[in-house]
Amino acid sequence: MPAPTPGRGLAGVRTGVVWMALVLLMAGCASTPGTGEPSRAETTKAPPKVAEPLTEAQHLQLDEALKRSAVGDLPGAEQRLRQLRGERPDSAVVAARLGWILQQEDRRDPAMAAYRAALALDPAESMAANNLALMLERQGQFTEARDLLQTALARHPDSPQLHFNLAVLAELYLLDLPTALEHYRIYQTLTDERKAQVAGWIADLERRVN
Repeated sequence: MPAPTPGRGLAGVRTGVVWMALVLLMAGCASTPGTGEPSRAETTKAPPKVAEPLTEAQHLQLDEALKRSAVGDLPGAEQRLRQLRGERPDSAVVAARLGWILQQEDRRDPAMAAYRAALALDPAESMAANNLALMLERQGQFTEARDLLQTALARHPDSPQLHFNLAVLAELYLLDLPTALEHYRIYQTLTDERKAQVAGWIADLERRVN
């Protein structure tokens, strides 16, 4: 993993905050429309497929799985999500949430496969895009991580976490300061979180860009 930009010394701070965004995204991202692990090109370029919404009973299954994960019953949550995945292999949201559970169980490769399966069905599935991008960032695969975040942002332009994670990636790893500045600014308009801290980062980037 490359060193942070000169004079900054914030790679640890930034990446620590970024990984907190995983938890923030778990609660709220809802998209629909996987099986198998697609290639990287398929993950970022395949058009989304139309899938039927989950039925009421399937929503209840999903809710039950999330409740179990919330109280620490990850095996129970995984079991229910795998059952639901068998019923609805066309649902990206189910695949993404299975990926989340596998990630919490520290099963990195299966988690990444589940996220890729979700993105093969819907390249803008925001939780899968965000979490897979962060995992790829840790592996040094910065370009693919950027592409995933940009694809998700095209459909979810009001997602603070996606803007923040793209800004950090652009600044610290891609050294693309104008892009980092753009997305920090958007993030700042979308949330009050870390307002003073982000304002400081923006001021510093404005000096460096100009």
